[in-house]
Amino acid sequence: MRRRSDTTSIVLLTALLGFAGCFTEITHPARLDGGGAGGQGPLDGNSESGGAAIVDGSRDAVLVYDGGSGGASGGVGGSLYDAASASGGAGGGSDGSVIQLDVTIAQDVPADVPLASPDAVLDQQIGSDAVAALPVGASCQASTNCASKYCVDGVCCAGDCAGCNACSNVLTGKADGTCSPVLAGKNAHSFCVDEMASKPCGNDGTCDGAGACRKASSGHVCTSASCNGSLFTPDATCDGLGTCKAATPVDCGAIKCATTGCLKTCASNSDCDATTSYCNTSTGKCATKGVIGTPATQPFECVSNVVADGVCCESACTGCSACSGSPLTGGAAGRCLSVLAGQVAHSACAASGTTCGADGKCDGAGACRYPPEGTSCNDTSTPCITGRTCQSHACAGGAQILCNSPPACKQSTTCSAGSCNYSQNVPDGTQDSLCSSSTPRCYSGGCVGCTSDAHCPSTKPRCDLSTHSCGCSKPSAGNRLTNPGFDGSMSGWTNGGTVSLSSDSEGCTASNSIYCDLGGDSRDPRQCISLASGTTYYFGGKFKGGNTGTNNEVTIDFYDGASCSGNYLNAWNYFISQTSDWTQNSVTTFTTPTGTVSALVGVIASYQYLDQLYINVANQF
Repeated sequence: MRRRSDTTSIVLLTALLGFAGCFTEITHPARLDGGGAGGQGPLDGNSESGGAAIVDGSRDAVLVYDGGSGGASGGVGGSLYDAASASGGAGGGSDGSVIQLDVTIAQDVPADVPLASPDAVLDQQIGSDAVAALPVGASCQASTNCASKYCVDGVCCAGDCAGCNACSNVLTGKADGTCSPVLAGKNAHSFCVDEMASKPCGNDGTCDGAGACRKASSGHVCTSASCNGSLFTPDATCDGLGTCKAATPVDCGAIKCATTGCLKTCASNSDCDATTSYCNTSTGKCATKGVIGTPATQPFECVSNVVADGVCCESACTGCSACSGSPLTGGAAGRCLSVLAGQVAHSACAASGTTCGADGKCDGAGACRYPPEGTSCNDTSTPCITGRTCQSHACAGGAQILCNSPPACKQSTTCSAGSCNYSQNVPDGTQDSLCSSSTPRCYSGGCVGCTSDAHCPSTKPRCDLSTHSCGCSKPSAGNRLTNPGFDGSMSGWTNGGTVSLSSDSEGCTASNSIYCDLGGDSRDPRQCISLASGTTYYFGGKFKGGNTGTNNEVTIDFYDGASCSGNYLNAWNYFISQTSDWTQNSVTTFTTPTGTVSALVGVIASYQYLDQLYINVANQF
């Protein structure tokens, strides 16, 4: 069913140029005549054709109508209820305006009632007389909206306004609509172009507040300060009129200039003219470099850039030559001359301490002094050789007694009365072919079996340093357990029959490990040991295998009586990890309860190998 209205309200809500609308009550369906030439026109205020009336005839709607320019003739008008009939109105019209109509259709209309019967049509002329032109200062979008015919900077302007002049308050600070100079520092209409990249004193891209483009400000640096040797040229600045004013150079003299100006004091030699001066850091002034012979401590203090023997020297001067003059050379200071014979310079000739070596003095010809060739040089340092003489600064010649047959683990050091003295031992651990195969190593001048584990075979991997013989790992004196390495037997342990000896964890043939077949809850094997009250002990060992379905552990029960008698105090358990190879399990500690005198150490395990167990106040087997 379609809806119609006995009363259709058409309200003019908004005009494009800012005028309030009006309310019109129409008792019949209305028709809108466009102001343009006949025919269906687009919703475009600049079109020559009249606008189309587009309304949804089945429900309330809002109509936005955009009239065109006046036309010479009109077409047949369309019904507001019939959106398909969208032709312009009859007759010519004036310039159109945009208006918004609120159309309310309030009552159902039977489908068999015609929607556009002739007696239900009311013409509404929309033309240039619908909206008045805008005054100066009003917001606008086009010059045709304004009575003045000038829309500038978004407002109706009293006249044309261009360049560094504008018509809006935002740009000028004056009332909207008044053409005035743009405020200094702002730009309007993209009129001013920033030239400062190529012209440092040219336009800065904004207006100057007086209707022209602004130049770079007075004082703006157009050429940075520079140094050329000792000549300092300050910053050049703009004059505010577009010209870069030239700066006057300043001669800084001996002290160098910086880009900030002539330095007042120097901090390093680089602050002074390197060819003629250096920085005296004690005074902060550039000092004149000294000539040859002038006292100096640093090369930069001298014109020659060389210091030797405390003076500016003509050249580098070392060894048995000197530059200080008398008494070393007998010549003038500043000249590099040979040191006089018997004198010493630059510690060049250290005494060798040997008969034929340098005596620590210079020879007067620029070299170190040595004893004359052929001087006898027999001395106590070579008692096995006689008849030696100085030859080319070395003691040579003579007859030598050969001492090349020392006994085992000994070496020759000196000769005495023509015989060899074999008193010096060869280094400990040296393998000596003169020793027997069972004791092939040297120790304190004698032959022993070993001095470190590295000297032992895999079947006896440990070197007992007390006997220097290879064997199995031995427990330390602090280990509280008896026979903790199971050296060939179960001595010290109570065996209930579920424990047997097995291969040693180190492969040592003189020792064993134990294998626990069935553990259950019994402590097998076990032994009672003495422990101190309130004392912390390390527990450790080597383990292999183990049944993953049971708890493999070492348990310790503490008693306040000797031989695991008296009152039971507490227990401590260590759970053994299952491993496929011999492994040193994580070492742990426990502290005995107060009153502890003894403890029962037992193993509860199945399919578990154990070796090198220890309970010790030190972390060692």
